[in-house]
Amino acid sequence: MVIAKPIYEPLPFAYLLIAVGIVYWQDSLFALTSALLFYCAGSLIWVKRSVFRRNQRIIARNGHSHIKTRAEQPLITLPEPAYEILPFIYIGIGFMIFYIQPGRLGLLLAVLCWFAGSLALAMRSTNRHRR
Repeated sequence: MVIAKPIYEPLPFAYLLIAVGIVYWQDSLFALTSALLFYCAGSLIWVKRSVFRRNQRIIARNGHSHIKTRAEQPLITLPEPAYEILPFIYIGIGFMIFYIQPGRLGLLLAVLCWFAGSLALAMRSTNRHRR
């Protein structure tokens, strides 16, 4: 089964927005669990697509699929799945901080986490699309 491109492409964004909307409008354990599941689904779909598309670009350019996403000698070595999902963890922690502590301090810490996650996503996108 093939999903039409106008539906398929924004799907991870929709899942992430649904998660934020559930947290914003509902206040129960079931709603928070649903929001967490939507957030995880959206971020995992995003990561899977990114890895697949990067792999396809490398195959088209070089003829092989060895993916290098990190420096040769990183300061801290994380497993590849943890490295890929890290920006979404930062953003999710920001939402949790803002949900638990909605005051000024919570907002400041949440914005810092959101910025760190968004910056990591932007830097990866820029580095991966460079030729």
